[in-house]
Amino acid sequence: MELIAGLIFMEIKTVLIKPLLAVGLAVIILTGLSLSAGAIESYRETLATGNQFFFRGDYAGAIQAFSQAIAIDPLSGLAFQKRGITYYRMDRHQDAIADFSRALEVDVGDGVSLFYRGLSYFALAEFQKAIDDFDRAIELNTQDAASYLYRGKSHEGLQFFDQALADYTQALILNSRYGEALLARSSLLVRLNETEAALADFDRALILDPENPDIYRNRGNLHHQQGRLTQAIADYSRAIELRPDEAALYFFRGSSQAALREFSAAVDDYTKVLDLHPQDRAAYVNRAAAFLALREYPRALADFDRALALGPPDAQLYFLRGVAHSEMREFAQAITDYTRSLEIDPTQAAAYNNRGNAYFAGGQFAAALADFDRALTLDPEFADAWFNRGNTFNRLGRWRWAIHDYEKALAIDPENPSYYFNLGLTHLSMGEARKARDLFTTAIAVNPRYRQAYYGRALANFSLERRRLAWEDIRKYEELGGEPDPDFISALRFN
Repeated sequence: MELIAGLIFMEIKTVLIKPLLAVGLAVIILTGLSLSAGAIESYRETLATGNQFFFRGDYAGAIQAFSQAIAIDPLSGLAFQKRGITYYRMDRHQDAIADFSRALEVDVGDGVSLFYRGLSYFALAEFQKAIDDFDRAIELNTQDAASYLYRGKSHEGLQFFDQALADYTQALILNSRYGEALLARSSLLVRLNETEAALADFDRALILDPENPDIYRNRGNLHHQQGRLTQAIADYSRAIELRPDEAALYFFRGSSQAALREFSAAVDDYTKVLDLHPQDRAAYVNRAAAFLALREYPRALADFDRALALGPPDAQLYFLRGVAHSEMREFAQAITDYTRSLEIDPTQAAAYNNRGNAYFAGGQFAAALADFDRALTLDPEFADAWFNRGNTFNRLGRWRWAIHDYEKALAIDPENPSYYFNLGLTHLSMGEARKARDLFTTAIAVNPRYRQAYYGRALANFSLERRRLAWEDIRKYEELGGEPDPDFISALRFN
């Protein structure tokens, strides 16, 4: 019986691209403030200097120059606008909003300041204020695809998905080659489970921008969510080629590799994440889970230890570390971890089940029964808990109780050969060889390579004095890699 049903993988989220909008040289419009010829020339020079600093990426220099221009002409909406755009590029959004507001006091029709103030509000997640600014920007210029795009993103931030979809579509009507709008719409379509439409948009976006790693990443996310894991891995791999230092890409690819049960490849990807970000708790968790699947239990334990050291106590981490200890037959440590997990979250039927197994392995049958009882109280459809409680009753010689629990397990999961096998052994222990033989035969029908069932049926046939059939089952058991008890072989030969 497996102690853990699957791996734990972090939520994949689509990520939208922050705009990288250039600021051009604007025509200088002087205000009504009376300036001398020298002041006008100085104003022009400082504004031009600010532009030069900006385009070189020297935002501190640009801020200083635009501030000098404002000092020369405090009513210059253009200087406030340019300084605001520079603040925006520096992620100083409150300062940017203040400057755009000053620019709009000078010129209420300043569409650039409206647009960028909307972007700053969007960056601060003040989505309704952003929508208000984009509304006004669109009133001034109904052909501005970027305003529709970012109004759509703001609508999406408020979960107004219909309005967002309409805005993205309008942006694409205005500019059919607007890659960022395609990416935004495709990501929203993913959220709306419109998978085929989303894939079509991703494909179109890649035609427009075949070197964009974000598109490959988001399309990979969609493939992963839809179970198209090979395609997901291909998209993540292409994104990694284009952006080899983005840890999230390795994380996502590792998750797809693990879902394909390519655990060694998953370990390699999570290791790359940790090379780039040594404190990434989720990468330690997922790498540990992959090591667990590879039966590399000491390495799994080391990663679970690191993950627990990097954050607050976590029920699932203690649970998984308990699984590793159980697999290493370190049952006392496993019990400690399952207990810690249950102290955090006492609603985990699986943790009670696994701790019950650890108690059983240590011969603490009363404690095991108590845990299986708790597991079944929390989840009456937990077939393995019925099975494990049946094993405990069997070990205690309470065979009728064991039979009841095995039959409950089979009613829930009739395709598990282990349940038939243990039920057959119980009937065999009670001297009911014919019933046992039929149960072993059913286990073989469910899984013809379940070798224990051949051995059990050989025992039953021996009890029924059908030695030829018993020999046939022993030979099949050996073909499947089993090693029969020499005493039983002797009994077959000489009795």
